[in-house]
Amino acid sequence: MRVLLVEDDDDLRAVIAAGLREAGFAVDGAGDWPEADVML
Repeated sequence: MRVLLVEDDDDLRAVIAAGLREAGFAVDGAGDWPEADVML
């Protein structure tokens, strides 16, 4: 399953993404809503 993670704190986004990847998810990360909107 693919997840779009939106979090403005780079360090927190990296930690959450690592945990999700470890759980088997494919993770795309964005720092804010405009960046995420382009990825949808």
